[in-house]
Amino acid sequence: MDLKKQLGKLLCCLKKTFIPKANFLCRLLPPRLTNEFVKAFDKLIENSIDTLLHLNPGTTVENLNTIQQLHLPIRLGGLLVFLSMEKSSTFAYFSSITTCNAMQSRNF
Repeated sequence: MDLKKQLGKLLCCLKKTFIPKANFLCRLLPPRLTNEFVKAFDKLIENSIDTLLHLNPGTTVENLNTIQQLHLPIRLGGLLVFLSMEKSSTFAYFSSITTCNAMQSRNF
């Protein structure tokens, strides 16, 4: 199989399996409980990108421009649609709470 296709499938797997599960946890648990998890998760994703692209370990983590590009949408030249869990976990939790409150107020 072509290397580009393999890389694409691995990135797609990363995007469609691991990231949604982490997002679910961020929506379910308060930020004070997920703070360490989201930091470690972001580092894990960045190190996975280093491995998949055959970069030296820590290349993505050390280069701020690379990290910023990693978090951009694909249409803007980003690699994945991957928002930093550390930056978005608080918003995910409070949006979940707001949605639950809105649903409860409609049903009662």
